[in-house]
Amino acid sequence: KSEGILYSAGRDGVIASWDLHLPFRKSGPKNKDAQNNRDNEVSEKVDDFKSNWEIDDEIDLSSQPPRKSTFRQSFRGHTDWVNDIILCHNNET
Repeated sequence: KSEGILYSAGRDGVIASWDLHLPFRKSGPKNKDAQNNRDNEVSEKVDDFKSNWEIDDEIDLSSQPPRKSTFRQSFRGHTDWVNDIILCHNNET
């Protein structure tokens, strides 16, 4: 189950990742029309991963609040500003 990873970068060229430790769940179509539109679309290899996960708001965080975000890893991938980050391998790397 995904707990969320945040990627950050800036003018120093360092790209960092952070574990968010938030409860996520797989999301489905928001309404019936969205499902019908998805079923009728031509199958194209379009990156649709951004709509696959959402924060699970059904979990009661008051009884056990999530852990604080923690540093995961970083590397200097560039010598100047990093303006964009593209994820690959199903948005896992």
